Amino acid sequence: MRALGPGSVASLLKVALDVAYWALWLGLAVVVAVFVVSFFVPLDRFDVTLDGPDGPIDAPLSRALIVYALAFVVANIGASLFILRRLRQVFLTLAAGEPFDLENVHRLRLIGFAMTGVVLMQLAFRPLLSVIYPQSDVRFDVGDLIVPIFSVLTIFVLSEVFREGARLRHEQELTI
Repeated sequence: MRALGPGSVASLLKVALDVAYWALWLGLAVVVAVFVVSFFVPLDRFDVTLDGPDGPIDAPLSRALIVYALAFVVANIGASLFILRRLRQVFLTLAAGEPFDLENVHRLRLIGFAMTGVVLMQLAFRPLLSVIYPQSDVRFDVGDLIVPIFSVLTIFVLSEVFREGARLRHEQELTI
């Protein structure tokens, strides 16, 4: 099976990205529905389990935590939708057999910046949680950053590879 062009692996991946994109929109609708319903549910019967300094602790569920968690989830889904939309556009050009489009360079850079934003948002999640629940034990682990940073750098390197490919393609088109 070919990697590029119609009927290729890129076409198959484009379909998978389409499914993921629309599934995320459905997930966003569910999250918004949960958010609306959460205002009508009494919270005094629910607890959350958090990491404490001496092990797990139970704390009462609060509306502040619900709003905070749902805002975090919505922001992650929004960033994922942003990333997937650009990836779908990149794979559309791959499936068409035209990978070295200058727009792909721009799309990949936007994906890299969006992924950087997601990493920063995830870094901020735990410390901000300690504002709502001061009794929780918030730990920052540098090891959690290795894969995300590597992924972001890989996307930026790929954008430069696509830029070079577009430049070479343009030079070839000018050659008689």
